[in-house]
Amino acid sequence: MKNVLIFGATGGIGESVARLFASKGYSIGIHYVGNKDKANTLSNEFNKSGAKNIIVEGDISDENQVIQIYKKTKKALGSIDVVINTAGIMKLSPIKTLDLNIFDDIIRINVRGAFIASKYALEYLSKEGSLLNFSTTVTRAQTVNYGAYAASKSAVETMTLILAREAKGINIRINAIAPGPVATPLFTAGKTDEQIKAISQLNPMERIGMPDDIAEAVFSIISSKWINGQVIFVNGGMA
Repeated sequence: MKNVLIFGATGGIGESVARLFASKGYSIGIHYVGNKDKANTLSNEFNKSGAKNIIVEGDISDENQVIQIYKKTKKALGSIDVVINTAGIMKLSPIKTLDLNIFDDIIRINVRGAFIASKYALEYLSKEGSLLNFSTTVTRAQTVNYGAYAASKSAVETMTLILAREAKGINIRINAIAPGPVATPLFTAGKTDEQIKAISQLNPMERIGMPDDIAEAVFSIISSKWINGQVIFVNGGMA
């Protein structure tokens, strides 16, 4: 049996990833910040299905809290074979009018958080382990109003690829996945039905991605022993 720690497991994509990995026989580290009810719901669901799990809370941008998340997960599950970082925030605004306090929050969670989680993944992952960070298709599409979010995720892509090369010799695979628009509260917040429909037409599949689409891609990347140092775009052909 293998064990996975999922940062942001109570988010729209994180929840689907957690459920898929549990169905594949993994024990689950359910990380959350704020949404305790959702974490408990997932844990109860996994308990009923026989999937071993632990709930861990903490601010991903706080080094000491992240260390405790890793320690608690490893102690409860015995090892950490996979780390998946879905945690992140997204605030949309033209660059010209974006409040810099909001910009700082985006950088703190999306960049500093990913940096800390990745840094300590190398320490706590088991041999032949795997780390997967989350980026976004917007780094390729350059969509207006996504300037701060895209900048933060571009940083995640770059640090992920560098870390994969720095991990030479320790047999840990490190990649990033870059989803396109996905039907989660993070994406739909503030958008009208007309806007969402228009966005769905930007890819040849003519629909918005679903959380399960991304979860399946995540599992495929983790399962492959020869994918390393890559950013995998999963967007139905949008970009």
